[in-house]
Amino acid sequence: QLKSGNETTLEADHVVVCCARESAALFENYPLLKPIRGQVSWVDNSFATLPLHEAYSYGGYCMQLNTSELILGASFYPNRDDQEVLLDDHVHNFELIHSVFPHYAKQLPPVEQWQGRASVRAQSPDYFPVVGKMQNESRISTFAGLGSKGFLFAPLCSEVLVAQILGEAYPVPKSLLQKLDAQRFQKKVKPKKPYFKSQ
Repeated sequence: QLKSGNETTLEADHVVVCCARESAALFENYPLLKPIRGQVSWVDNSFATLPLHEAYSYGGYCMQLNTSELILGASFYPNRDDQEVLLDDHVHNFELIHSVFPHYAKQLPPVEQWQGRASVRAQSPDYFPVVGKMQNESRISTFAGLGSKGFLFAPLCSEVLVAQILGEAYPVPKSLLQKLDAQRFQKKVKPKKPYFKSQ
């Protein structure tokens, strides 16, 4: 059961907590997710729009946001959790696109005219997402720690999570499943060998 602020009670067979770094407040022994600041930029590119169905990846990325704006990014600053939009990050994003598409980049408006959004990624210590139950018999799971690989991992990890909840076959090999396991950071209690005295 989940009680909301207005005293409404919601019931579900299973709950999945997807709260990035804040997930730790709801579980014991949750892995420490480190912050990584990232800023995306968008800018008017009505002079030469890109196809809406295409994205470009080049160490950064860009794609057509709408009929007149290009979105590109993203900066990557580990151990920072500030979310102010910074000119330096626009410059960084410009330099990324300029390194592979210099002619196109030179036609973009000056970075002082760009807009943006900064947010904080949550990254696990081993750079793999944290997926599944924190306790074996629990009906509460977690899904966090995707860092900068959300587009890559989110669809596959969602399928892994659904398979776990429904008790179905996993869509990934056991070796990958172990790397995603939410319990992988918990210290395992090793059984102690009994001490025997000879009599």
